Amino acid sequence: MSILTNIQTNSFLGDRLTDCQVENNLKKIKKKILQGHSTYFYSLYENDIPNDEIEKIGSALLREKIYKNKYFSNKLIYQEDVFIELFGNFIKQSVFFETKAPFHFLKSSYVEKTKKKILSSTNFYVKNNKFITETYNGKSNNKFIQERFNYGLNESLFCDFWASHSKRKINDQNKFLDIDHQYGSIDEACVEITNLKTIKNSKDKEITLVVKKFGEDREDVHFIMNNHEILLQMNVPGFVMKLEDNPEHIDTYKELLN
Repeated sequence: MSILTNIQTNSFLGDRLTDCQVENNLKKIKKKILQGHSTYFYSLYENDIPNDEIEKIGSALLREKIYKNKYFSNKLIYQEDVFIELFGNFIKQSVFFETKAPFHFLKSSYVEKTKKKILSSTNFYVKNNKFITETYNGKSNNKFIQERFNYGLNESLFCDFWASHSKRKINDQNKFLDIDHQYGSIDEACVEITNLKTIKNSKDKEITLVVKKFGEDREDVHFIMNNHEILLQMNVPGFVMKLEDNPEHIDTYKELLN
């Protein structure tokens, strides 16, 4: 049974935030933006070699914005950007949502490139009540169309909200909808808490999740967040991402920051 069929028949077991919870999350984001805490810089390191041999392999930037966007008829939009430089390649990913109920998903874009050429790109958006996926693999363009179903900030913000909730316990499980920016799709995923603790002498919270998507191997995601819900560190297969207080090479991100 496809994910679309699951949702239409109400057999999808995942949860979602209420409109009130989304509005509260947006208020927190607006507050962070006003305080100048909407853009975060990270260094990337390999995580499968001894600590004394660790070398920086790349950089990353995460940014949130709430603003009126001309492309979307001057609607007030929530935008989340990720920019990664890794082994000389660059990845830029952006996603856009409405900030008024029902908080619809509007568009996602993904580009992987070198300094000389685009290696792949994906645009995933809504048009005429359809989900449209346009991909480029370095050689040819492809386009896919599917029926639209409900997906917005209520679903997008749910997993982080659920995982970091004060009532979470080890072995807690849930399902959620996850957007795949690289392939232009929305997938059902299962999540389980396998480690949960507060770090001594701080209010930082350490959480390990197991995420499993249909047809894919499980992925262990370990992250540390402070009491302001700012990501301090994240371990995923292949690398570790650590927050930088004084980022180097900020010029790398000028294109994104403009």
